[in-house]
Amino acid sequence: MNKVILMGRLVRDPEVRYSQGNEPLAVARYTLAVNRRFRRQGEQDADFIGCVAFGKAGEFAEKYFKKGQMVSVIGRLQVRSWDDNEGKKQPAAEVNAKFGWEPITLKSKEGLALLNGTQFMAAHATWALIKADELSAAADLVGCVSLDAFDGRIEPSTPEVHAVRPHNGQLATAARIREIMEGSELIRRPKVHVQDPYSFRCMPQVHGASKDAIAYVRSVVETEINSATDNPTVIPEKDMVISAGNFHGQPLAITMDFLAIALAELGSISGQRVTQLIGGKRGLPNFLVANPGLNSGFMIPQYTAASIVSQSKGLCMPASVDSIESSQGQEDHVSMGANAATKLIRVALNTERVLAIELFNAAQALEFRRPAKSSPAIEALVAEYRKVVPFIKDDEVMYPHIESSIQFLRRNF
Repeated sequence: MNKVILMGRLVRDPEVRYSQGNEPLAVARYTLAVNRRFRRQGEQDADFIGCVAFGKAGEFAEKYFKKGQMVSVIGRLQVRSWDDNEGKKQPAAEVNAKFGWEPITLKSKEGLALLNGTQFMAAHATWALIKADELSAAADLVGCVSLDAFDGRIEPSTPEVHAVRPHNGQLATAARIREIMEGSELIRRPKVHVQDPYSFRCMPQVHGASKDAIAYVRSVVETEINSATDNPTVIPEKDMVISAGNFHGQPLAITMDFLAIALAELGSISGQRVTQLIGGKRGLPNFLVANPGLNSGFMIPQYTAASIVSQSKGLCMPASVDSIESSQGQEDHVSMGANAATKLIRVALNTERVLAIELFNAAQALEFRRPAKSSPAIEALVAEYRKVVPFIKDDEVMYPHIESSIQFLRRNF
């Protein structure tokens, strides 16, 4: 039981706000000075306890509570907290009061609805979908930095090429590449080579396929999070209570396996671009440092990217093809969607790390093309990046820069 009785004096008049909406809710905040029965020498005489009252209780406090008044209140203790944008912990009651939120009291069947359906999977899928959009955008821009740093060609993104194979994602990626590369001196200069490796030449096709997969996943997740997924299904309009199967996670399980593959492929092609950049090709130095040493330049970041890509491949084994019987055969087919969900998160974070390593390599390689300039979009990105990750002139330990690169991606995409 969570029941608290406090008696103390009001430190100040209650601060009362009303929530917005058709039925405004009163939210009163006040502080009680509650005397201590016992105290050690040097300790204060009272504890100052923040209180929040909602609805009718808030209206009562607004009308009758005044500074200095001795009052008695009955309520429940909340010790939850929330981290604000500055990383400072704020009491949950203060957050509720700030936004005019009333604590939720569950009613009939609502507890079951929160636990019995696909909520765990849906929450993970929603997070991963948001992250997927960020990674897709990052992959296009970072890939273009690599393309210019590698002295690549723009012709594979020509509109006519994609008009004869008009997948939506492919069309969108090619258009995005052309937009990013607009104004680049490097991309316009004459080329000696006829073709680029697939990891550069096929960005519209590979990134585009992942975009199409993300779009499909979005349609499934949006349907799922706006659905009733618990059991039994209650249809009050028809006075029907039906034990059915809306709790089954197969729609999300298959979809999350699909999204894991799509994100892993963004990481895979990114990792191959990293390998090309450090290979001493097209006028770039071996391992991308002018003065190599014991740390072998950018070799170790490429090792790291390759190992992460390999791990993601293993994580892409579909969880949804598995099942195991339980409950004496009553639950004889399950989706394994929770496993699909947790490994999807790992794949998403892996791909984020690989893209961060690619940006680290690509920005380094671009400096060896100076004084020629890339496009305004790329130069602006690299200028911001250089505020947190320096150009590596002499060989050094790289992992702190990889971590800074990851944080840069998270702030900018």
